[in-house]
Amino acid sequence: MSHAPVILYPGESSWILDAFREERWVDILGVQTSSVLDADSLPWLLTGPLAQERNKTPRRPLLSIAPAAESQPPVPGKTIDAEFSRRLLWWNALLTTPAGVTYASQNVADWQTASTKSPGWREALDLPGGNSVAALANAMASLNYWDLKPDSALLSQLPESATPHSRPIVVTSETAGLIYLPEAQAIRLPVSRFTPQTTAAWVNPRTNQGQPARPTANDAGQIEIAPPEAGDWLLILKHLANSSGITTDAKKLR
Repeated sequence: MSHAPVILYPGESSWILDAFREERWVDILGVQTSSVLDADSLPWLLTGPLAQERNKTPRRPLLSIAPAAESQPPVPGKTIDAEFSRRLLWWNALLTTPAGVTYASQNVADWQTASTKSPGWREALDLPGGNSVAALANAMASLNYWDLKPDSALLSQLPESATPHSRPIVVTSETAGLIYLPEAQAIRLPVSRFTPQTTAAWVNPRTNQGQPARPTANDAGQIEIAPPEAGDWLLILKHLANSSGITTDAKKLR
């Protein structure tokens, strides 16, 4: 690269990105996701540019930019609270191969001073949604995130209660996987992806605390894993077999 990184950010006109995909001076494509405010607008995020990026060539790193801001003045009937802000972080990060993610707080962006209705920008730096970035960063640092790609086939079946708002997001590499559950629900994975070396651990995105998962095998040739308690959860799997049930060279598992 002979220049500083260039991010092409066309705002909400995401269809323009394809016209610049082959430009050598463009390094990263940016997608605005500020219109995703609730479950009604979520399908656009789950099936839109982020989700479709891996089907296009040449592939480019894709960043979600300007998400709906935590503590944003509510649109009628809509509120951007810490829970939705945290879920947006994970949805934006895992819908394609992770390249980065952005978080927004209204009062930080606007340099607001404290008022009776909302915290000032200094206080907003420590909002719950902002603190959730640490859990995401730590999870990504624990494996080669650049090798991850969407892999819904890792789930033997979607939970019966899955809706767009609660649907698990799955990314895997040859030897590792991340599954984000917006809502606590038991999941089933093919036993062929597990090896004697496979490890599974839960991370609480709300507290950044981890604990071992307790996989159990059922009679249908599946591995069942249930979150420890209510809330959203991240499952980190390491030392998986690949989709053909073949374990990669041990050197790559270290």
